[in-house]
This record gives sequence, C-alpha cells and structure tokens, in this order.
Amino acid sequence: MSIVPWEPWKELEELRRQTDRMWDVFLSKLRASETSGEPIGFVPDVDIVETSQDLRILVSVPGVLEEDIEISVVGNTLIIHGQRESPYDSRRSRLREWRYGFFERRLRLPSDIDKNKIRVGYDAGVLTIVVPKCDSQTEEARP
Repeated sequence: MSIVPWEPWKELEELRRQTDRMWDVFLSKLRASETSGEPIGFVPDVDIVETSQDLRILVSVPGVLEEDIEISVVGNTLIIHGQRESPYDSRRSRLREWRYGFFERRLRLPSDIDKNKIRVGYDAGVLTIVVPKCDSQTEEARP
C-alpha cells in the first residue's frame, strides 16, 4: 500500500468547478430578463450601506464599460442591467471563472426615498448608486 499525499488545493479547485457547473445549470433555467428579453449570464454582487441620509448601493461589475450599464427605477424597484463582453475567444480559454453576457440585478427600495435625486458614479469596476432618503418635511418628494 502506498501513501498518497493530500492535496487540499486540488479538492478546493474541484469544489469550485462543481459550484460553477451548478450555477451554469441554474442560470440556464432562469427566465429571460423582463427588461431586454435576453438570457441572464450572471448576477453582479451588491453591497448596500444605509446612513441616516441615504442608501449607498455598490455593484461589482469589473470589465464592464460605463456606457454598457443602464439603471432605472420602476415603482420601488431599482433595476441595474447591462452587458459584459468577453475580451477573448472563449473557446480558447483554459480556465474561465468570470461570467460574461447580459446581467441584471433588481433591488426593492424603501418607500422613503427621493427618486429624483439619485446619483450614480463608476470607478474601477464598482458602480456606486446613492439613493437619498426623503426629509420628513418634504412630503412632495415621496412617491
């Protein structure tokens, strides 16, 4: 009987591959986006930070050009969607961890926000959306 050394990184790599396959199956079954009708290729990660004055939404979209991102508010839902194009021929890739194609993220906003004063910035692959809260005296800003 021979002793085989344990290779934890190999096991973690296999776990990542299995997880990727699971996401591929899940995303392929996901219905097409209501916004564009295109199948969703990936869902970007989001952090939401709340202060007393606003909500700050940070969306991770590295490799996406600013002009390829669209933001809209429908009712109390913030919709962020766009496209990330692969910079290479994907058939020639040896390892592919990034997701490409159409993306969409929908976030339900609270009712005490001012939709007319939303600010957007984009830097180093992070989309920052600042959604101000309404002043308690400013009733006309409420939806």
